[in-house]
Amino acid sequence: MAPFFIIAIKLALGLIAFLIIGYVGRFYDKRIAGILLTFPILNAVGILTGADPFAVADAISAVVVINGLLFYILLSYPDLIPSFRWSRTATARLLVQLVVWTLMWLLAAFAVTAFRENLPGAAFFFALQSAVTVFLTSRNWAPLAAPPATPDLPKAGWRTHARSFLLWAVHGARFRIALFVVTCAIILAVAYVSDSKWVGMVSALPLPGFFALALLIDFAPSPRELLPIRDTVLFGPTLIIPSNWLYAHVVSRLPQEAHARLILGMLAAFAYWSVYAALIIWVTPRMGRRFDRT
Repeated sequence: MAPFFIIAIKLALGLIAFLIIGYVGRFYDKRIAGILLTFPILNAVGILTGADPFAVADAISAVVVINGLLFYILLSYPDLIPSFRWSRTATARLLVQLVVWTLMWLLAAFAVTAFRENLPGAAFFFALQSAVTVFLTSRNWAPLAAPPATPDLPKAGWRTHARSFLLWAVHGARFRIALFVVTCAIILAVAYVSDSKWVGMVSALPLPGFFALALLIDFAPSPRELLPIRDTVLFGPTLIIPSNWLYAHVVSRLPQEAHARLILGMLAAFAYWSVYAALIIWVTPRMGRRFDRT
């Protein structure tokens, strides 16, 4: 499979993920957006296109724990990292946020991936992530104090949401789209100059989540508005680890012929993403209401 074609697929899917997460977080449901910040849209493509799907899935399992903790910290302390709020332009703020967040991620991710052979398997990281999720969620869950700012929009039909999404993407996020395309294309190219474990690491880079988080922080009236997103962000990695493991088994059984493998693998990936997204949309509001009461 040509590297350029694979990069184009990842770039398009990553851009869609970034826009959807940003839209959901601003106009639909912040807690659903929290889980979507680590949506495995690039994970599946990395597993499909890597030389060894199990090696890639194992590398992602290690790094996805870092993703969840990093997002949790950034949502808990949005002003911890310099955001240049005093700057004259939003461009400077966005660039500084992305650079600093990516450097934080790289320090941990490179260390984890460099010593991958000495680390436990996916089962260990799933147990670790589950324990961290239960501990931090039970201690720091923040019940919603008021209804969403746009109470009617979540109840709207899919056509209304589609029109609102397109209008927002075309007129409200043009600069961020352009910056995402350039940044993501450069980073994805790195994945094709090394072995499968580095493909896994780069595929686990939550770049769509970083862009969406920067957008949500910029438009949040106060840091407290970010707490509903933080409440659920750790649940994403907890779901991703076993889901990626199952998808790696699917990929390992695909035919070796390149075109058939890509077509069947992408169909399986879309089924994976659909089930994952449907589960999140159905479970998250119910889980949120239950936790709010307790």
